[in-house]
Amino acid sequence: MAEPLTTWLHRPISNAFLTTFRVLFGFWMVIRCLWYIVSNDIDYVTKTEILFSYRGWEWVPHVPSEWFIILMWISLVSALFIAVGQFTRSAAFVFFISFGYFFIVDAATWGNMDYLCTLLALILVLVPSGARWSLDARRKGHFRTVPAWVLYLVRFQIGAVYFYSGLIKCTPDWLIRASPIDIFLSTENKITFLQPVFDHVLVLHAFAIGGCLFDLLIVPLLLWPKTRRAAMVLVFGFHTFNLVVLGLGNVTVFMLLITILVFLDPDHFEPLISRLDKSLKATSTSVMQPSRLMYAAIVFVAVQAVLPLRHLAYPGDARWNGDGQNFSWWMRSVHMKVDSKFFAEYDGIRTRLHPLNSIAPEQSSMGKDPDLMAQYARHEAAKLRAAGHRDVKVMVESTASLNNRPVQRFVRNDVDLASLPVDFVPNEIVESLH
Repeated sequence: MAEPLTTWLHRPISNAFLTTFRVLFGFWMVIRCLWYIVSNDIDYVTKTEILFSYRGWEWVPHVPSEWFIILMWISLVSALFIAVGQFTRSAAFVFFISFGYFFIVDAATWGNMDYLCTLLALILVLVPSGARWSLDARRKGHFRTVPAWVLYLVRFQIGAVYFYSGLIKCTPDWLIRASPIDIFLSTENKITFLQPVFDHVLVLHAFAIGGCLFDLLIVPLLLWPKTRRAAMVLVFGFHTFNLVVLGLGNVTVFMLLITILVFLDPDHFEPLISRLDKSLKATSTSVMQPSRLMYAAIVFVAVQAVLPLRHLAYPGDARWNGDGQNFSWWMRSVHMKVDSKFFAEYDGIRTRLHPLNSIAPEQSSMGKDPDLMAQYARHEAAKLRAAGHRDVKVMVESTASLNNRPVQRFVRNDVDLASLPVDFVPNEIVESLH
């Protein structure tokens, strides 16, 4: 059985989809990086004293803040190289490292879309995306085919975003209480005259159940040729709604374009790419040989399949304590309204701490995550000790509401957050969810 499977994965298919994917991804990231530079969004690192690490990634060094703009320019240039196919795999690796660095060193600012872009860059390191309609192809000759596993790898990664986003919605809150979809439709609706419709209980439940089913089933519907066209219409409608009504912007536009591109028949873009090949005077028609990198791709798939499920092995409710939400595609499936007030105790006195004196406004989500709260507390405690104070403790008085539940205490107020070890279990300091 292993041999037929290997043969099936190695069978040659048109690489026109991969070429189109490479160009779209490259130019999209050029625009995204340019926006960070022009809008000065990356300047937040000059206004903060601390960058918040993901658990297990504390070892990544934090470069000086003035280096961040240089790294963003490196990301932009490498994205441009990806788009035009110049040293494609090397450019993808440089982008993976440089852009991925922003995501991995600050858990309080960068989100799911940045994580997805980092993973897609890693995929471009593994696959021969520069083998056609590229500057690489002009030097080395181009190939018209690619092993089928390349298509399945890209489809898997895009499909994982939908599937795990739907899986986490399979809760009584989402399916029975229609929350937090009720919060999003009431607070983020850009088409105000539709609000009375969105407030209707039947409409809310239709959106909740329909959204969950869309995420869980859209990939099988896209894969089956008989339902693919209808599924494409659903994809267009889903992302257009998120764009127009909820104002989600470039995130939903990117997901719309990349989903349609990846799940169309791989031959769909062949006529266009063939014409472009002729304009470049590319004549090679050799078949791309199966790559040993397929086994690295299998490891990648295994990790990405298991990682979003790790919260099931952790104690407590991950929706409440946040443990396991990172790297897991919890795409707007939980709404936490948190009010956290930090206090420092030292030299026999108690004083209020104001996080925005130490961190940038872009990092304010820190107050919703017990792990990031502890990192902030350690930072403030270290500053106080350096100033000569003794017996320093940092406490928090925190209340929260999950998915419109009644407000209750969130983090225990008798815990010295600054004394918690790096590998502490969030559920140990979080109050039980009522």
